[in-house]
Amino acid sequence: MTMELENAVGLVCHWLEEKNCILFLGAGFSAGKPGSKEGVLSTQELKKALGTDPTEDLSLFLQHKFGAGGLHLELEKYFNCNKSERRPKKEHRIVARLPFHIIITTNCDNLQEEAYDEVWRNYSRVVLDEDLPKVGVCDATLVKPHGCVLEQRDDVYVFSSAQYSHFETNRPYLKSWLSTVLATYHVVYVGYGLNDENLLRALSEGLTSSGLFRGTSTKPMSIAVMGDSPEAGFHRFGSLCNIQQVQATAETFMSYLEEKFNQYSERHRKDPVTLLRKILEVAPSRFIRNCQMASLGGTFPLDLLKWEIREENTARTPGEKEKAREAQKCFQEIFSQRLIEPVMKFGEQWFRFQPDVADFFLSNINPRDEPSNLGDIPQNYWNWVYSKMAR
Repeated sequence: MTMELENAVGLVCHWLEEKNCILFLGAGFSAGKPGSKEGVLSTQELKKALGTDPTEDLSLFLQHKFGAGGLHLELEKYFNCNKSERRPKKEHRIVARLPFHIIITTNCDNLQEEAYDEVWRNYSRVVLDEDLPKVGVCDATLVKPHGCVLEQRDDVYVFSSAQYSHFETNRPYLKSWLSTVLATYHVVYVGYGLNDENLLRALSEGLTSSGLFRGTSTKPMSIAVMGDSPEAGFHRFGSLCNIQQVQATAETFMSYLEEKFNQYSERHRKDPVTLLRKILEVAPSRFIRNCQMASLGGTFPLDLLKWEIREENTARTPGEKEKAREAQKCFQEIFSQRLIEPVMKFGEQWFRFQPDVADFFLSNINPRDEPSNLGDIPQNYWNWVYSKMAR
């Protein structure tokens, strides 16, 4: 039932490459360290902020205090990072950079959404039954069966015991979908207590109903990252779901997974020349110049490549809309094929192109080109770039 970290990470790298892996994030994943602005308040810190007894059941407290409404406004203070000035943790940013296509989380905060925005990766969010058509339409789908502060309504939350009891009746299709995907995909559980009765029922039904499985031995292997000590309720959960536990913290596991997946991707990465030639043909000229500047400078903030990319609804003409769409597609391909890699610079997250990609963009520079549509790029920066190109 216990697996070494090295073996577990190797398996997850393979599952990610095969695109048959789901990430399941629990409350421990978003909880920040005391006094830090990264992550959200832990359960005990939230109890203190709400003024309740540390020994009182939080779900009962929320049910009694906000049974008639107002829960959303209260939770926004602590879980909406746009209003609480909270920031994503390192682990959120790693998830955003890894190619998990489905992320299920019981957290209602929007830290993972913020992390996706930072790396310009498209995502959709599923909270209620009517949101299920959004699954798979973007690079990543965030499934939040316990609600989300961005929905701005009380009836989406599953916190109190009353809300838990009505989960299956209020969201029957979402519950059925969870039963199926959790029983048919490899799942990586991180920061999750493994004692949610709703989840256990969903898994049990997925394993035994609709002829999906004849026995639990056919359930794809999954992994639970359990921290430094095993969860008391793990035996029941693990035996039902064919889960191996890994003794590692979320930060250790995710950091090691990113490192190994980058190495794995480099060994299995396809020749990027076809994609890069297409970019030269269809991408807006400013986007190409920014790629050339990024190649010349070595490391760059992601904003350098995002300058040309606009939201389609801000484009004024059909031509601008088309350019915005093409720039978005090119950037997403560059990112999804891992042609750029993260580095740390000035204490912040920067990026650099893979060496052969940088060589390609530099070999296609024409020093006689005149810069146009400078926008936010300072003229003296362009002068420096062109002086470098002419040498």
